[in-house]
Amino acid sequence: MSGRIDQDQKLFETGNFADFIVKCDGREWKLHKAILTSRSEWFRRAICGDFKEARENELVLEEKDPDSVHAMLLWVYTKTCQSFDPSIFANEDLLYGAYAELYKTADFFLQADLKKEVRGLLAAHLMSRAVQMAKLYCKNPPHAGHEVFLSDDVLRGLKLGLEVAYSYDFPELHAVFRQIVEMTSFWVLEDAKFVEILDEVPLFAVDIIKLIPRSSHFLHVPVAVRQGRAMNAQNQPRARVDDNGLAAGGWLGKFGRGVKRACRGFVEVMAEEESV
Repeated sequence: MSGRIDQDQKLFETGNFADFIVKCDGREWKLHKAILTSRSEWFRRAICGDFKEARENELVLEEKDPDSVHAMLLWVYTKTCQSFDPSIFANEDLLYGAYAELYKTADFFLQADLKKEVRGLLAAHLMSRAVQMAKLYCKNPPHAGHEVFLSDDVLRGLKLGLEVAYSYDFPELHAVFRQIVEMTSFWVLEDAKFVEILDEVPLFAVDIIKLIPRSSHFLHVPVAVRQGRAMNAQNQPRARVDDNGLAAGGWLGKFGRGVKRACRGFVEVMAEEESV
């Protein structure tokens, strides 16, 4: 990092010469008006306007994730993610949800550049996983790749990230998460545990359905599978086709049934909300 960034980060970490305080869920940050108002439109309006926060030099944030607030404030000071807490943003069990929460926080505080950075970092991580998945799938027997790739910590973290992302109308963030399916040529849908996520996040399932017709990656899936008939090496059916025309033993069958369950749950939720 440059000298200025190092100095600004030191100011953020030490709180020396601070003249403004931000509090959130028991945590406190001693900050500097000059930096906040010159680098954040949201803080400029809050601090320079005729508000209680401006008069008392203190801002109390309610219903915000403190880790995301910390990362957002660090971004305001340094404009880099290099110093983000690695125990959160480099932890496979937490990083997907952490980035989704940070994206939500950045949106609230009008940090468009941070939103762009988060999308890029998340996309890069998902892409690396997708490449790893594709290599394993091609090199090893069909089930070896996704069993290695989709470990429990990855699935837990991915599920948390999807739940946060799809709780808000962030289509550009949804698109980033969808690439884990498209970039693996939909092979990831062979994993039964991954398909279970569709039950928990039905809107994600709907997005995948919309993705299939226009995805060039779907063309790499054998035609027989796309038609609902899984074939073995001798070009003979190896999976029973169920009553819905789906290959019962292939990923399309698992995915189809998972989507059916997910969409049914989504309809039930919508019906309950309309009846309230």
